[in-house]
Amino acid sequence: MAITFEEKSNNSRAIVIILVMVVALSAGGFFLWKLYADSLPVDMITPSTEGNLDDAVLNDPRLDALELFPQVPPTAMPSGKSNPFVEGSSTSTSTAEAVDSIPVDSVPADTVSVNP
Repeated sequence: MAITFEEKSNNSRAIVIILVMVVALSAGGFFLWKLYADSLPVDMITPSTEGNLDDAVLNDPRLDALELFPQVPPTAMPSGKSNPFVEGSSTSTSTAEAVDSIPVDSVPADTVSVNP
């Protein structure tokens, strides 16, 4: 069995040359862009110093046609999780106790599902 050695390729020199060319072209393009951008006239828009509020918008009849979002009722179940690092946390009720404490009248009929 013969021992073969692979020749080392000189691709690293080509990669360095390509990288230097990319950096040089990028730097040249950036400086030409800055030179061109600085030579353009700048039209500044000055903001108005007087504050004009139009109250006629509040009297628009289309505002009467808008409807408010429905109110979300407060939940009967305690929110959040109990803190395991504090003894006697205020929200440490179990889920079964919390579900049993919900009044039946406060749960809409279409959200209750009974599995036989």
